[in-house]
Amino acid sequence: MADNTDKATTHGRLPLEATPGIIHDSGADPRWKYIQLQDLDPEALEKLPPTIAIIFIVPSSPRYNTHVQQEQARLAKLEQSISPNVIFFKQTKQKACGMIALLHSLANNEDDVVGPGALHDFLEKSTSMSPDERTEWLQQSDELQILHDGAVAAGHMEMEDLDQSHTDFHYVCFVEVDDHLYELDGRRPLPINHGKAKNVVQGATKIIQQYLAIDPDQRNLSIIALVDSK
Repeated sequence: MADNTDKATTHGRLPLEATPGIIHDSGADPRWKYIQLQDLDPEALEKLPPTIAIIFIVPSSPRYNTHVQQEQARLAKLEQSISPNVIFFKQTKQKACGMIALLHSLANNEDDVVGPGALHDFLEKSTSMSPDERTEWLQQSDELQILHDGAVAAGHMEMEDLDQSHTDFHYVCFVEVDDHLYELDGRRPLPINHGKAKNVVQGATKIIQQYLAIDPDQRNLSIIALVDSK
């Protein structure tokens, strides 16, 4: 990566940091907050409030990208069982990678988090679509761009941050659907079903630790939890 770590890291977190002023105003229940995790210490994780999604942001590296390619080849040979209740968005717009992770965390917990408003309307339109239909609709829809632009207008983003390449980071969202842990990355063709999970924190932590082991020298990481702050 080029020596733009601070800007790139900011770019990676921008859509999530915009949530209090943009996502909540768009209909997300204010009781649900995105908080950054300082580490994966088991005792600290046990003290987390009720958590319904984990977003893992990791800078791309040759080792990580090789792993992703190998895993995609392996998954292509398998017939995963994917619940029809999983809402998956493929990334169709550049510089919207963080927002796609955000949508994954909300769309797969909509009944708990999202009330009336623009966000609810946006998600409701996509719920009954097939993954391919959802991808085509997302390419044509202006609503995601409106939410994204709203963060810019509200001062949560700077234009220079938007110039950072979206390929500098991988955005992985972990959610629990029908008692299974799913990994959702908009740049992959399909969700990844990691099997039965007692809860999203334990399941996501296990997978994240496996990712960290791929490139232990990489320290520019961010892990964010969507928690109930009530």
